Amino acid sequence: MDPLSPSDLALLVLVKDTKKLVPDDSTREALSALATRGLLQAVLIGRAKAKQTAFVLSAEGKLALKPPKQPKQAKPRTAKPAPVTAVELAAVEARLLARIDQLERTLLGQGSPAAPPVSAASRGHLDATVILTSIRDADRNGRHGGMVPIPEARKLALAQTGESRERFDAALLDLERAFQIDLKIANDPRRPDASEGIAVPGRGLVYFAIAR
Repeated sequence: MDPLSPSDLALLVLVKDTKKLVPDDSTREALSALATRGLLQAVLIGRAKAKQTAFVLSAEGKLALKPPKQPKQAKPRTAKPAPVTAVELAAVEARLLARIDQLERTLLGQGSPAAPPVSAASRGHLDATVILTSIRDADRNGRHGGMVPIPEARKLALAQTGESRERFDAALLDLERAFQIDLKIANDPRRPDASEGIAVPGRGLVYFAIAR
C-alpha cells in the first residue's frame, strides 16, 4: 500500500470520529479515492426517498490508523566472565602458600630468641637423627601439619651442628633415598624464597620435608 499523506490521514480520522461521514463538495473526491484504495467503504444512509452516500472505515482503514508497533529493544548482553582455569587456581594457591610461609617465618623470628652461636666443642654430627629431629621440631614450632619447609629444618640443624648448607642438603637427599623421609616439590618454582629450596635437575624445586 502506498504511504498516506497527512490529508489522507486527517480524512480517515474524521471518518473514524463521525462513524459515517457524508461527503461534501470539498471532500467527495478525496473520500472516493480512499474508498478506491480500500481504506473506506461507501454505504447508503437515510430513508428510501432521501438516501445519501456516506463513508465508513474499512478493515484496512482501521489498520492504517493504528500506530506502528515499536520494535523491541534488545537487552544488552552482559559478557560472562571467563571460567577460572586449573592453572590460575594453582598459581593463586602457590602465592597464598608463599605468603603464609613468609608470615610464619616472620612470626617465628619475632617470637623466638636468636640461637646462640655454636662453639666447635658443642657442635654435633650431622646424622639422620639430627635431621629428623630438626624436621619434627620445625613442624612443632611452625605447626605445619607434617609438611615442613626445608629452610626451617635446615636452620635448626645447622645451628646445632655448624655444618654447611651443602652438607645438609646432600644428607637430606640421602635420607629420602633411604626411605626415611619424603621430599616434596614447591607448587611454584618461582616463589620469592625459591633460593632456600633445593633445585633438583629433572625434578624441580624441592622445598618441603616430611619425616616418616
